[in-house]
Amino acid sequence: MFNFTLMGASYLWEINFKDKEIEYNNNMAKNYLTKTLINSITSRSILAHALEHQQKLESKALLNSAAAEDYYPAIYALAHPGPLKTDEEILKSIKWRKIQISLKPSDENIEKGFIGDLYLSLNTPDYPNALYWLNRAITEEDDMLAEHNIAKLYAEGKGVEKDYVTAYMYYDLAGTAGAEEKSKLAERMTPEQVQEGLSRSHQWRDEHHSYRPGYGAWNDMGGIEWHVH
Repeated sequence: MFNFTLMGASYLWEINFKDKEIEYNNNMAKNYLTKTLINSITSRSILAHALEHQQKLESKALLNSAAAEDYYPAIYALAHPGPLKTDEEILKSIKWRKIQISLKPSDENIEKGFIGDLYLSLNTPDYPNALYWLNRAITEEDDMLAEHNIAKLYAEGKGVEKDYVTAYMYYDLAGTAGAEEKSKLAERMTPEQVQEGLSRSHQWRDEHHSYRPGYGAWNDMGGIEWHVH
């Protein structure tokens, strides 16, 4: 069984052996892989890859079959299918991303913020779920993209009460990624509000032992220099 799976993968990805040079041949790959579909979740996942462009429904069915048996590569593929154009595709991606990080917690540090962002990308954004995942990404991983995205919510009052000071704090935490929006937001704030936003940002970084290379001083207000303790 393993040999059929290996040969199928070899024709798909041009894996060479000492005594045999394999050239890409999609049909040969399919022939070998189909011999072991019932008993090999690896074959199902690899064949799904071979079919993904010409036979999308069959490819998705094979991935779902392998994912139902907690086969991680299939789950990852379903969680990251490419451009997400509809709410249905977005929600399916969210579902599989949650399963992905439940099986491999080490993926949480890159997935939590993306899950929050996906909830925001729905035609009718799901703010409660977006805020939950963005906050997790921030408090658990210091995810600067999540900090940037949650800052926008506070600045615009979407899903939360409009709060310029909190928005400014998060834009500051986002580092250079939030610099332009932070500058524009400061024009609508008093100097005292800007100072409060900076103070809260630096306090957060002290409490979480967080550091931004080249971005650690109170340059915005000409205040004292901030250091990691």
